Amino acid sequence: AKIGNRREAFSLEQYRTLVRYMRTNEYLNKGKHSDQGSPDKRVVRHRQMLRCYILFLCNTGLRVGECRHLRFGDVTFTTNRLGEKVCVVELDQTLSKVSRGSTRSAKVIGRYTAWRALERFREFLFSIGEELVDDRFIFCNSQGNVIRDFREGFSNVIKEAGVETDKFGVKFVPYSCRHTYITFRLKYGKNLSIHSLAKNARTSVEMIQSNYDD
Repeated sequence: AKIGNRREAFSLEQYRTLVRYMRTNEYLNKGKHSDQGSPDKRVVRHRQMLRCYILFLCNTGLRVGECRHLRFGDVTFTTNRLGEKVCVVELDQTLSKVSRGSTRSAKVIGRYTAWRALERFREFLFSIGEELVDDRFIFCNSQGNVIRDFREGFSNVIKEAGVETDKFGVKFVPYSCRHTYITFRLKYGKNLSIHSLAKNARTSVEMIQSNYDD
């Protein structure tokens, strides 16, 4: 049975399987094709963006709503005190569900993998002639309009990759990426302070302890 408030997160093997699948031509070639048999350009663009979205969420722990309104200028990278490259997200807290009216911005530190995913997506957009300015939304259509949600696309991708559910049979949703980030940091993070993790995830130590007790 499901344990208490346990949140659904990809296992390490499931995550690796998903990442491997999203690197294949099969992943990019899913969906509509032209009369000549080549993939629909809009489908390819959406799949490139969806891959970036999933990797970004899994490697920053951002909430879906926080990620939705990110602009290219909000994300940079730096080297931390341990000499590791990390992704830095300048988050507008007014877009966070836990802002409580705050207008302050918050810096979220993610894994360098998130920055690399964004860079690859940026390179793709540049290759198809899209203008990339700092105030442009990252997760938007070719007209610059923010994508409402990725639930359907996410559902399709995890099904194609064969990683639809956790060991309790609970189906993954985009929010599972945040749970995956927190779970991986707890299980595999070196010299990790649960207090620093809670601060970076914009949640409480108590919330982490009650939801990730296993």
